[in-house]
Amino acid sequence: MHRYYVCQKALKEGRAACPTKSVPALAVEQFVIDRVRGIGRDPELRKATFEEALAQVARERKSLRAVSKRLERERASAKQGIDRLVASVTGADGRALAALMEALSKAQADAEAVAARITETEGRVHALDAHHLDEADLGQALEAFDGVWEALLVPERVRVLNLLIERVTYDGVTEQLTIAYRPTGIATLASEVAS
Repeated sequence: MHRYYVCQKALKEGRAACPTKSVPALAVEQFVIDRVRGIGRDPELRKATFEEALAQVARERKSLRAVSKRLERERASAKQGIDRLVASVTGADGRALAALMEALSKAQADAEAVAARITETEGRVHALDAHHLDEADLGQALEAFDGVWEALLVPERVRVLNLLIERVTYDGVTEQLTIAYRPTGIATLASEVAS
């Protein structure tokens, strides 16, 4: 059986919508594995990877802080809206009461959705804080990647790659592959190898 990666645009809009042909999965996967191995073998590349991982974590923290502030404003606004609706309900009757109760129900559902997003954002911040990046541990994990990789079964290999790799992008015009790493995944791998 031969596996291929197919253009997302082709999947959504049809084959003619994508200028890129399908790419053999094995070649893409081997490229990714070779790049991870290359990082482990090259001290300068390991250092650059560590610095980029730190920068990525800092950018994500900054983004999460901005999202958190916006969500807190939304929560405060939703609470004020609910308070106004509750005050209006006490003096209403008939159709007006039914309309206010419907609006109140929607406002409460919206407030619960905002609260859920706040919880999710806090969870992401907590996950970032829990994964302390240490250059020595990262170096050790990446140096050990070759030996670890060869000992893993296919499901474990999939888990490790999903842990390390956020996204692989292929540009069919330039025929270039770009790998976006997960900084928290790199820290997780480092802690697993260290223990």
